Amino acid sequence: MDTPLPQLNDLLNAYSLRKFKKGQTLLFQGEVPRYAYVVKTGTVKTYNISPLGEEQLVSLSSEYDILPEAWFLGEASVAYYFYEAFTDCTVYAIPREELAKKVSESPEFAHHLLQRFMRLYVGASVHINALEQPRSRDKLVHLLHYLMMRFGKPAGKDSTQIDLRLTHQTLASMLGVTRETIATEIARLRREKVLDYKQQTYTIDKSKLLQLRNDENLISSL
Repeated sequence: MDTPLPQLNDLLNAYSLRKFKKGQTLLFQGEVPRYAYVVKTGTVKTYNISPLGEEQLVSLSSEYDILPEAWFLGEASVAYYFYEAFTDCTVYAIPREELAKKVSESPEFAHHLLQRFMRLYVGASVHINALEQPRSRDKLVHLLHYLMMRFGKPAGKDSTQIDLRLTHQTLASMLGVTRETIATEIARLRREKVLDYKQQTYTIDKSKLLQLRNDENLISSL
């Protein structure tokens, strides 16, 4: 993540912090938020519940992302989804009107947020593309590309580490497949040296992953 603007720091430091343990809910689906949450540390997951009662992971948000996005932008009167601490996290709680006023008064701040929302949009498009793939292997390759762009950090000459603790079940939830399928495909990619993992942290060989996507000119970072 890029360093926030001084104006953003000035705004955030004026408001209280809230801490959530992993698994705690920040917002329930249909809830009317009292504040916009700006993530300071940790990761927040956004998810939906299917008619069959299965969790469907929509996205992951990290430092300086704003939640819930649609409510903050005035496009929704309630939270569209459930928002839960994916890891222990700390968030700023800011009245929407005050945050919106700061944005309108600062072109630099507005540009900063526009860049962030565009990154989220591009990441969401890649995630959707992953879901559209016919084979589970291709779904996973596209998803890993999305996660690499969104959360990756350099880990060597041509390696990127996804800085999240991702279980097979989490990946399965993001793709709508079974955990067993993910475990099988992860093992195959590991044998092919496309990735390695230890303690649920994945290190991706960027060139090999993009070769599997048949495009070495794709966006490499978000």
